[in-house]
Amino acid sequence: MWWRVAVCAVVAAVAALGTGFAYGQGETTFTLHAYANVVQIPALVLNSDHDPHGPVDPERLRVSLDGGKLFAPAHVRLEGEDPIELAIVLDLSGSQRTLEKSFSEAVVDLAPGFLHPQDRVSIYGLNCTLWRSADGIVPEQDRLREAVTAAWLFPPEKERRGHPCGGGRGVGLWDSASAVVRTLAERPGRRVLLVISDGQDRGSVASWKGLYDVAARSGVAVFGLVATDTLSLSRPNDWASSAEFRNACQGTGGVVFQAPAHRAAERMRQLVSLLRKRYILEFPAPRKMQAGTHSVSVTLLRDPNAVVEVAGVTVLMQDERQRDDPTTVPSAAGTDIPVGERRPQLE
Repeated sequence: MWWRVAVCAVVAAVAALGTGFAYGQGETTFTLHAYANVVQIPALVLNSDHDPHGPVDPERLRVSLDGGKLFAPAHVRLEGEDPIELAIVLDLSGSQRTLEKSFSEAVVDLAPGFLHPQDRVSIYGLNCTLWRSADGIVPEQDRLREAVTAAWLFPPEKERRGHPCGGGRGVGLWDSASAVVRTLAERPGRRVLLVISDGQDRGSVASWKGLYDVAARSGVAVFGLVATDTLSLSRPNDWASSAEFRNACQGTGGVVFQAPAHRAAERMRQLVSLLRKRYILEFPAPRKMQAGTHSVSVTLLRDPNAVVEVAGVTVLMQDERQRDDPTTVPSAAGTDIPVGERRPQLE
């Protein structure tokens, strides 16, 4: 199975651009980081159940640009110990609030075995307003425990009396997650947002598609964790909201994990393990790829059941002035990369 994404590339020496998502078999939007002359595509390979696929022969991975011919990347490696910039939003506005202990322990247990000193973690609480209790901290258990505890305790009890939002309209899930994505967009490393929520929005101006779009433009893969203990077959809206949540996450190159609360720690560890096992596909930046929106397809040959999700695309492109300088020795890199003509448009 192959997935498409749309890519915005800007040719510049140092350009502040972002990344994006792969959603189903439709087209998706990416903004890119530009520095040198190499394209990097992180690809998460899953089976048809969205579980880890297992080892993949790099020789079977292929890329297509704008519907052009498939080509093999020049180099494929595991993401491994690349620094992760992880933001965690604890949605306390709904039924997940009753699972404080399970979620708190799950976050703390990520260190030191799964999150490492080169990684950074930010913690947010969402309950009528969005509150950041930690900003880019080193993932040490004591610091994570302190930050998670602070997130759960906000806002103060006096602000929660009576109407859950003090009689006013609160900040919803989609708006809050989008705000965190915009903050992550300015950070280095492989940017990831984990939202622990029942998936129900309460008061956002934007829809889930707004989160989908901003994550694509900002280069953030969004993952979700929903505790099935809090979902009820007697409340159809529970499952409908979870479906929108799943669409938003899968559209950015992430997935939604659903599990009982007592398995929250296991699911969070699985998330980090999946990130470490993403494949980084590299190839010379095509000489034909100009500024604008482009589609990217990643295919695993001879495996129609494989699901390949792409997020955090990076383009390292040569400065136009350097490329066109008559004193610069021309490079043939990228001249043989095929580029098609099916370029999608950003909405």
